[in-house]
Amino acid sequence: MKVLSWNCRGAASNEFKRNAMEIIREHNLGIFIIMETKLASDRAVEVARSLGLPKWKLVDADGYAGGIWILWDDSRFAVDILNKGSQVIHALVKVCSHPNFADFEWYISAVYARPQFETRCKLWDNLREFSQVINGPWLAIGDFNDITNQSEKFGGNPCPSYKIQAYTNCMSDCNLLDLGFNGPKFTWTNKRNSSHLIRERLDRAWGNPPWRIKFPEAAVYHLPRLSSDHCPIMLSLNPAIPSMGSKPFRIEKFWLEHESFRDLVATEWGVSNLPIAECVTHFKSSARIWSRATFENIHKKKKEILARVAGIHRFLQSKNSSFLIQLEKELTQEYQHILKYEEDLWFLKSRTQWIQDGDRNTKFFHVSTIKRRSYNRIMGLKSAQGTWSYDPMGIQAIALSYFKDLYTSSHTSSFYDSFKDIPGGPIVDHSKWDSLMASPTDAEIWIAIKSMKAWKAPGPDGLHAAFFPEILGFS
Repeated sequence: MKVLSWNCRGAASNEFKRNAMEIIREHNLGIFIIMETKLASDRAVEVARSLGLPKWKLVDADGYAGGIWILWDDSRFAVDILNKGSQVIHALVKVCSHPNFADFEWYISAVYARPQFETRCKLWDNLREFSQVINGPWLAIGDFNDITNQSEKFGGNPCPSYKIQAYTNCMSDCNLLDLGFNGPKFTWTNKRNSSHLIRERLDRAWGNPPWRIKFPEAAVYHLPRLSSDHCPIMLSLNPAIPSMGSKPFRIEKFWLEHESFRDLVATEWGVSNLPIAECVTHFKSSARIWSRATFENIHKKKKEILARVAGIHRFLQSKNSSFLIQLEKELTQEYQHILKYEEDLWFLKSRTQWIQDGDRNTKFFHVSTIKRRSYNRIMGLKSAQGTWSYDPMGIQAIALSYFKDLYTSSHTSSFYDSFKDIPGGPIVDHSKWDSLMASPTDAEIWIAIKSMKAWKAPGPDGLHAAFFPEILGFS
């Protein structure tokens, strides 16, 4: 499922039509948003019909300025236009034929912000008002004609801070998150020569937390700029994410609260006096088996408990049963435990300290995790020759080539030759040498462990710092 937004700077030419039809064919678009079409009335309808997507809604240009079109494939999406104006089309989108998202509904705002700041401020107010009347996942995508910080502009005068503030304040008030991008940073250029060249990131996609949670893997791609001064931006809602190998082992915080976990550690840790590396490997294998048997899938289990409690409520409407009343209490207690497990799970994955006992912020931690994963995921790399690769094997080859070049020296003399002309300096005496080379004491190890954040990123073995003092009995 793909949504593409493009400021085409005029839709009347044959060049536009060729490029637009190639974009639709190449990327198999479900929704195509076109801005600054500079067309109106019958001519706009004629061009929109010729592009091949069966449904469309058009906002006519005002003379030779503006114009927003939204076209869609009605076999994949149902689009209900809620409101439209010269700078934005608001719509409700329903997914028709996807196995994972069938009948799922979300809001979309197709944006073309006008170049005049005063006019853009009316758009910011419109978006704020829309955010107050909707309740659900929301995507805003298009040409916002502004930047969020000075690093998003190259060349020319700095963008006035009041314009940046007005834009970012609007996005914050609407609770919208920048969905990021893959590819070249800037989406617009004035196409001047190098001494007068200006480039900016004006086009982007924003989503609110419910939308981000529903489409956690969604990715934005800046496509090549071919027949406009703006590049098309494509949003893939469910891109194929290449496998990066098996999932690494991690201790989960809620394991420590389970009564049988300490028994597991006592039984499996340090078995048969194995060396420490083998001991860790043996424990991790046993812990994986224990986790699957003990917790199964906590999200699946939560749904099962809700279904059972709902069934009990239906039965108790007409009959009384002490057994079912007691079962309801047990299931409710188990459900509360699962909510705590779930909160701890997303807290660990988000790697943030903003949690207090009894404050259930699962959605906040879930969104934090999605944002961090999206930020850390490498979807494409640019080679030394300036070409982009999005293929997993191509990304791997570019990374290997870069680090080989970085750590390979053309210097042929020996390592020691580099130091032969350096004059002598202070020498460490034997007592200090012995102190530096001595094995750390138990007390030093304990001080080091206590200084670490208990549930921050674990080491390569997957064991968090909290595991050792809480489980292995340091005192």
